[in-house]
Amino acid sequence: SYSLALLPRPNNPVPVLNAPFDVLLVVQTGSSEAAQSVRDSADKLLETFVAPLEDEQLDEQSFRTLRAPDTGEAVLRVGAVDNLLVIGTGSAAQLALDARRGDNRLIAQPRWQNLNQDDQIPYIYVDVNAYYNTFLPTIGGPAVRPVSQMGVQSRYLGDNLFDLRVLVALSQ
Repeated sequence: SYSLALLPRPNNPVPVLNAPFDVLLVVQTGSSEAAQSVRDSADKLLETFVAPLEDEQLDEQSFRTLRAPDTGEAVLRVGAVDNLLVIGTGSAAQLALDARRGDNRLIAQPRWQNLNQDDQIPYIYVDVNAYYNTFLPTIGGPAVRPVSQMGVQSRYLGDNLFDLRVLVALSQ
């Protein structure tokens, strides 16, 4: 089980990478020991090919952090939280820990709840306007697209049949 997210930050690019978004990868492992082992392997890989990492505490969780040499800002964080491996650029790891504590601003939004039919959570969720305004910005500021959100839900029906639903919300 894993989650991969791109978190827009168009006015504050990730240091060194200069990306207008943070990347967050959360991978569920079989145990906390397995998560720690994967974290140690990721640490070794990063330190071998990139630069030394430093120890950092985020919400009482141990992370290894790669910092921008000129500013000291976090570029990448790697941590093991219970049985989860958390890898995030910029502030993404902190946002994941905030969500773990209950500060989950995404699912508390009506736009997210509109795409949750029959209590099925979308496997893919795209805030279309945020996506375009981050990755394909228009001159003159944010633009509103005809489709504001998209979600994809699926479920297995048996006998090699799947129910795949694509839900869209139109801009008003």
